[in-house]
Amino acid sequence: MNIKTLIRTSLIALGLTLAPLGVAAQNLFSAAILVNDQAITNYELKQRTMFLEAMRFPGVPDELAPKQLIEERLKKAAADQLGIRVSEEELQFELESFAQRFNVAFDEFAAELERAGISVDTPREFIANQLLWREVVRARFGAQANVDEAQVERSANAKKS
Repeated sequence: MNIKTLIRTSLIALGLTLAPLGVAAQNLFSAAILVNDQAITNYELKQRTMFLEAMRFPGVPDELAPKQLIEERLKKAAADQLGIRVSEEELQFELESFAQRFNVAFDEFAAELERAGISVDTPREFIANQLLWREVVRARFGAQANVDEAQVERSANAKKS
């Protein structure tokens, strides 16, 4: 066997060995679920699953992750329709508050997540979507939840009688 044949055979073998890695990388960022023409990628599913496991959310992470991500896409669409946005300051405040539940600053929390293979974007998206939905609910139902003084007095007087 000459050197050209040996090199060619080695390169073909190497190519066949590495080919699945390219496919895996493509599959990681390919659409796993479509919600209103928006893709939820395999990467997002994996990240959310790992995040749920790390946070010890109740339930089965593999089942919760797609459900949460689908709901978040729908909630974000509702926020977009109402023109609701979350400011970077508000998001950062909530991220710090979230990290405080674990008695750490957000930078330390993010570093721990990164060490576990979880992108800092995962909790950012999780919290941002919670904030958006809170504002959607406030915008849609806030007026119904506001009680004026007259209603409070009528209710108090009704209880006295």
